[in-house]
Amino acid sequence: MHDGAIVHAISTMPPATHRGMATDMAAGDGDRGGSVGEQATHEEALATELSAAAAPPPDTATQVEGLLAHVPAGSIPDAAAGPLTQPPWPDVRVMTARPLAIEGRAVTVVVGKSETIAHLAEDVDAALVADALTDRQRVLIEVHPDGEHAAVVGVVQTQRPHHLRLEAGRVEVEGREELLLRSGRAAIRLRPDGDVELVGSRVSAVSRGLFRLVGRVLRLN
Repeated sequence: MHDGAIVHAISTMPPATHRGMATDMAAGDGDRGGSVGEQATHEEALATELSAAAAPPPDTATQVEGLLAHVPAGSIPDAAAGPLTQPPWPDVRVMTARPLAIEGRAVTVVVGKSETIAHLAEDVDAALVADALTDRQRVLIEVHPDGEHAAVVGVVQTQRPHHLRLEAGRVEVEGREELLLRSGRAAIRLRPDGDVELVGSRVSAVSRGLFRLVGRVLRLN
């Protein structure tokens, strides 16, 4: 339609129709304005993201300085204060050795192909090392950094001993179900119900004093 025809058509419309058209046109203008504003905001946000991505990453030193700014003062040792304190224990080496002789608290041992004198540690019993010497067991020694001071700190058992001797102020052996002492064809069996069984090819009992047998019933053969 030509502009003259549009003007003529609008002029011939009723007043109410004119007001409705004006309202629709204003609403359309508002919608277009809102769309333009939202598009501008989106473009600004996109430009900000692109500029942040294109920016060079922060320096590592700057990041570290930023982290250190949140660390309380005095919690990090100062390098200018000197080296850290050395551990209280000495720098010793632990190795095994073969004992050759023992005299008092001094033990002659062989380390590799050389002989040296090692002293027993305060908590090591000399009889224990003497048994290791008899049974050809090895001992455990500590060698100090100077290489001249060695101490025997224990015994290393590598095989069953040929002779076992148990010595203490009090020896207690307990078997909850049964206690059996046996050597060849001789044996003593103890049971928890009080039954004692003694078996042997020949049994001898000798007393230097009174020998007493007490029982409700004594049976011989």
